[in-house]
Formats: sequence, C-alpha cells, structure tokens
Amino acid sequence: MSQLLDFYRQLTPDSEGRMLEDIWQWDHAQLEACHDYIQWLFPLDVASNFNPDAPLLTKEDMAAFRRNDLLQDHLRKSFEMWIDFVGLDFAVDDSPQPARRIIKGPNFEARKSLWARPNHNWLRMTRVLKSLKLCGLEKQAAILFDCLQQIHAEGYVSEESFAFWKDAAGASGR
Repeated sequence: MSQLLDFYRQLTPDSEGRMLEDIWQWDHAQLEACHDYIQWLFPLDVASNFNPDAPLLTKEDMAAFRRNDLLQDHLRKSFEMWIDFVGLDFAVDDSPQPARRIIKGPNFEARKSLWARPNHNWLRMTRVLKSLKLCGLEKQAAILFDCLQQIHAEGYVSEESFAFWKDAAGASGR
C-alpha cells in the first residue's frame, strides 16, 4: 500500500509524524513557516528538490486519486485550505447552474505579501496546479488558473512565474 494514499486516507502520518487532519488545522503562520508539508498535500510524479522525504506520486496513486471519492474529497479540502492561505476564496456564479470560481478573498489584502514579489509560495502554486491535474481535479486547477490570470493581469505576478503557472495548468492555448 502507498504511504501517500494511507496519509490521504488519514491512516498514517507523513514522514514527520503529522496526520493530514492536523495540517488542515494549521494557521497561516504555520503554513508559511513549515516547508515540508506541501509535497504531501500536493504530491507530484517527480522528486522534490527541497524535501528528500516527500512522497513520489506513482501512476497507481494517480489512478487511486481519480477513482476514490474519499481521496478526492480530502484533496479538495487541502485545496480549500491552500486557497484561504493565499488570500483567495470561492465564489458562486448566479447562473441557473452555479459554477465555482476563485476570486480574491476577504483576506487578500492581509495576505498580499505572498503576491508582492517572487517567493517560495509562487513555487508552491506551480506544485498545486500540477498536482490537482495529476490527481484528477482538473476543474479546480482550471478555476485556480483563471484567477491567477486575473491576478497576473493586475500586475501582481512576474511574467516568468506566470509562464510556469500557465505551463502547469496546461493553458498554453488558452
């Protein structure tokens, strides 16, 4: 059995002894200060340059995330935590069939320092986009990228970083 899947099923801790639910409870200061949880919450199929204990997302793991409702729900919860951390929020359109969008949240101004200049959170954003796509949450990756496009248009993000996000979202033709 995969340690990553067991972590996401809340059966075992990560390499540092933390359970998924514990990380979900962290405040913004903890999420900013700790640098080895993001690879567990948003795993990739390539080794981390920053965390040698990070799990590697296998093809079997990707398939499990795509077909298992519990894993998808837990990944969505991690995503919601991330969205709040970076000062964004979910909005619902007023159309007959509401679709979720991501917008600047009520705490965007307070979290603005995360957007002011290149920093490790911009690298984390690339990871989040890629991981969501690999694990079957393509729609979430797309609505996040749509918001990032707007933030970029407002001058918050460098062209270089935006190019990484565009590539991670697979939005080259958008």
